[in-house]
Amino acid sequence: MSPFFIIGVPRSGTTLLSILLNNHSEVYIDALSVGRRMVLCYEKYLHYFALEPQADQAKVLEKIFEKDNRGDIRSVVDYKNIERYASVQALFQKSVEAQAKAAGKIYWGDKTPLLINHIPEVLQLFPKARFIHMVRDARPNALSLMKRQYTDLRLSAQQWKDENAHALVHQHVIGKEQLIVVRYEDLLTDTENVTRSVCEFLQLKYEPSMIDPQQDAATLDPNSYVKPKIEVDKIDSWKKEMTAQQIRQVEAISGDLMQRFGYELESGLTAKQAKSLTYRRRIWLHQKDLFVNLFRAKRVQMVQRKLRTVRLPITTRLKHFLAGSLQLWWSDLVNKSFEGRIKKKYE
Repeated sequence: MSPFFIIGVPRSGTTLLSILLNNHSEVYIDALSVGRRMVLCYEKYLHYFALEPQADQAKVLEKIFEKDNRGDIRSVVDYKNIERYASVQALFQKSVEAQAKAAGKIYWGDKTPLLINHIPEVLQLFPKARFIHMVRDARPNALSLMKRQYTDLRLSAQQWKDENAHALVHQHVIGKEQLIVVRYEDLLTDTENVTRSVCEFLQLKYEPSMIDPQQDAATLDPNSYVKPKIEVDKIDSWKKEMTAQQIRQVEAISGDLMQRFGYELESGLTAKQAKSLTYRRRIWLHQKDLFVNLFRAKRVQMVQRKLRTVRLPITTRLKHFLAGSLQLWWSDLVNKSFEGRIKKKYE
């Protein structure tokens, strides 16, 4: 079976699905993101090979591993025996298969939500890879992103719209045989049937024990991101947590795509009235977030499926602020230049 990847907007149920699939007797999913590190290695390979086009595969890989200071890439590949593999693809495939075998499993998958933005790169490494895209109601999803990632609600709604639209585009390109969309709400309310359909898509035999999160001992930890029981009653909790203005803000941006996924609008707006944020508006909101987070020392993050409160030193926060601001200013400059050339060309 080809590898599979669980993708989607963060906070859309990808972790829950990964735990259910990891409960399968033949499936291995690492708690850390294997996919992100593979894409990172692939991008570095392109970069280093462009600098030294006469270098062979082993030399390029050795350079990547030398620069891998934190060991992110080395932790997922058999970097000590790279000469054994005929291709980078084989290196990744066999390395992760060995990890799965060590865990007593046969097949492997990965949960990295933001790989939705790197599907072409994944397909370069694994042409027959399958993707399960999780989608959640934009309103609680945007609210959750705002709380956990400290992002403006409007930017969160725009992220929801952009990345879920990407999923539909990729589904049109590679087909439903390689990419399916699963609604988080359906997984909660009809867990068995949805899990059965996912197993069918992956060509796996369904196992009843899969749908019990407690099969994964990590869920019993008080700090576990996923609870021991599936909490259906929280599906509509956003209706009590969000103000009418917040609901309208999200629907004003994402309402058209929300309706496409079967979510009803509640603010009185129609799908046709939904409009994405302008480029300049996005820049301004991103800059505002950078400034606010400069003074936010504590963050809640998920580490190996557990929630951790971390404290970021002022030097780290300042670095993020300066790097983020520089990136925004540069992209704005490029955008203005591009707009000017287009305008001049067609005047």
